[in-house]
Amino acid sequence: MNRRIISTLIFSTFLFFQSFSQSLEGEWKGSYAYEKLIYFSDFDIPVDKKNPIKLYFKLNTDSSYSIYSYSKGKDIAGKDTIVVCKVLYKKTSSDSLYLEETAVLKPSNAEPACFQKMYLKIKREKKLTILEGTWKSEGECNSSGKIKFTKKD
Repeated sequence: MNRRIISTLIFSTFLFFQSFSQSLEGEWKGSYAYEKLIYFSDFDIPVDKKNPIKLYFKLNTDSSYSIYSYSKGKDIAGKDTIVVCKVLYKKTSSDSLYLEETAVLKPSNAEPACFQKMYLKIKREKKLTILEGTWKSEGECNSSGKIKFTKKD
């Protein structure tokens, strides 16, 4: 009897983590806001404005992820564009992720990037999975704030 309960518990835990892992795959829509803004560019950024950002998690055959971020930016000529970045992924605990933008993939003529480092908690509400937390950029950009993504299950 005891063995059956333990086996059921282990199997249930495995299924939970398996479904959690698969739930990251796909498109996440979100926004971020600045709490601290030191970087001064050619355009003004209101501190309280929500700026759109998307993440795309692609599940690879080895169960790792290829992750990309999509956000508004400028090219070196100052024209508005969508900047696509490669993102590093690390699961820091059962309910937390660390994401870090590491390289600009598109456009090739993007303004120097202020890569974001994101510290996110994972929550489920009704038919949504939510990634919510804080972000920061270091160096010249030296900015930080809050960030939130949602994905429909």
